Amino acid sequence: MAKWTLILVVVASALWSGWWILGARGIDAAVEEGLTQIERQGWRIEREDVSVAGFPNRFDVTLTEPRITAPTGWQLAAPILRAFALSYRPNHIIAVAPSEMVVSHPLAGEIDVTSADLRASVIVTASANPVLDRATLAAEAVRVTGQGGAVTLAQGQIATRQAAGPTVHDLAVNLIDITAPGLDGPIETFDMDATVTLDRALGARQPARLDRLDLRSADIAWGDVRASLSGEMSVMSDGTPRGTFALRLTGWEPFLNRAVDVGLIPEGQAPLVAAGLRGLTDDDGQATVPVALEDGFLLVLGFPVTQVPRLPVPGR
Repeated sequence: MAKWTLILVVVASALWSGWWILGARGIDAAVEEGLTQIERQGWRIEREDVSVAGFPNRFDVTLTEPRITAPTGWQLAAPILRAFALSYRPNHIIAVAPSEMVVSHPLAGEIDVTSADLRASVIVTASANPVLDRATLAAEAVRVTGQGGAVTLAQGQIATRQAAGPTVHDLAVNLIDITAPGLDGPIETFDMDATVTLDRALGARQPARLDRLDLRSADIAWGDVRASLSGEMSVMSDGTPRGTFALRLTGWEPFLNRAVDVGLIPEGQAPLVAAGLRGLTDDDGQATVPVALEDGFLLVLGFPVTQVPRLPVPGR
């Protein structure tokens, strides 16, 4: 009996080793093919080495000294980038960023990115043409330093999952303790719950474009200010966003001052907006404000306060 048990163990080990070797070769080839396809779309992927390890239970893909340049001119440089997948579940990928990276652009200069932890978990459909099923980005103690100062995030998580087919995803965002130059004190929390509709599945051969945003809630706690935004937005074929929202404000006076300080509302428009907010404030001090995106402008109380840039349209 012991003899046959030993034989079975040896055979099973040999089969598993063969599976891992075949899988590693397949992943190595897939990585190279993927990098080639990305480069055909105008990206430049420089790296010192690409390796696959992790026997026997994982496939670990490591890019050494990667320098990734987007068609727009943005570049990412890092000492190493790693991605992991369990050998029995290769469609679930975990990517881990190094503690220090540099993002740069000819116009923006260099931006240093440091973090205690920055990782993404991605699950794609198990098919010949996989598309995104769900994903989670988790961050801890992130600091982004550029020419204008530093933006920090104590903790954050962004999660998405298919909702009604591959082009519709539920999106949840939770950010804690955000600081940035020009902000009057940190934003304690930002939470968002929404559904996004794309023109094609994420992971298709062509980039996806945002078609619609259904925003159930976007809540901010910022000092004395409590704000909650809900509504819906669609994106025209040229990238122009259009939508209507309801903004519920508690402590709108400091919120208005901060919106002016950061340039969201022009200083000359502030008295008019303040007069409208006073008329909308109830006995509890909460104001419900109509907000709209129309013809390239942000409208508050029906008045245009600032221009809104068009969203990127792939292929244009």
